[in-house]
Amino acid sequence: MPAAYRSAAALVRAKYRHLYELPVEEHEGGGRSFHEARLVRHHGLNILQLRGDYVEMAFQHGRLLADQIPLGAVPQSAKLVGDAIANVLWTRRKLEDRVFSGAQGFLTRRMFAAASRRIAEVFGDDQTLDELIALCDGAGIPISAAIQGIYNPELLLILAKYQGTRSPTGGPQAAIVPSTCCSSFAAWGGMTGEGALLVGRNLDYPLNGYFDRFPTVIYFEPPAPALRYMSFVSAGVHSAGITAYNEAGIFLASHVVPSDEVALHGVPAIVAADQIIRRATTLEETTDLFRRMPPLAGWNYLVVSTNEGKVATLEMSSSHFAV
Repeated sequence: MPAAYRSAAALVRAKYRHLYELPVEEHEGGGRSFHEARLVRHHGLNILQLRGDYVEMAFQHGRLLADQIPLGAVPQSAKLVGDAIANVLWTRRKLEDRVFSGAQGFLTRRMFAAASRRIAEVFGDDQTLDELIALCDGAGIPISAAIQGIYNPELLLILAKYQGTRSPTGGPQAAIVPSTCCSSFAAWGGMTGEGALLVGRNLDYPLNGYFDRFPTVIYFEPPAPALRYMSFVSAGVHSAGITAYNEAGIFLASHVVPSDEVALHGVPAIVAADQIIRRATTLEETTDLFRRMPPLAGWNYLVVSTNEGKVATLEMSSSHFAV
């Protein structure tokens, strides 16, 4: 663990020592409770109800699903990032582990630090690292897995851009961008039975077999006056930036858009969206916040403000933004 992460981890563990000392209570039917949080399992679906500040909720998530998280989407997502980097750095001689680990760590640490600074500029501070430390401590996985997982698939798109012109016979195989087939919809008026506004989304991408192995619905309840919100994810995916809905009526769904407009600086889209769903109350506010935090690669967000009856698609890359 890098020195900066060790320092942050020490502060988190000292401030939240009480959480580390609390037991998990097991309930009939596979349910659990811990601190102010509760887990119910229903026909293979995890339903998490988290309550507390943002770091407390991250630790609650990790601790209550510690049996699934090490086997699920987070470690596999990090592995895909590692495999892509190894593929780019591969030479005719075997790549030494320390070279690979150093390159992998440098890329993700550098990008994560830049993203954290940008979030702090927009919102005044950034607790993303503290939350990831709490999640990983609760689940018993390394912080590096959570951070690297954040950058899948954006890092795959970045590597594809810079390796795409390499000759198959003159160097390493170009990074392959896996297909991402998610879809979303919004329908209203004459398109629905009673004219109601309906929204939905489908998840389908190369994490199949991992993401869908432990489907999880999370209800987040931070202290008032902060907004309550919910996400539809997988065990260990603490970000609400993939599919989420908040009590102000903002719904968002993420989609990767292959683009050659990529950068090593910017805020990972699912991290930005996670921060936005915690705060946004209107479509205009949601749009403005996304505009202020450019991603590293191409993304598309379906955003619906159900209270306003407004729907928009936000298309963005590292250098362009459109509604």
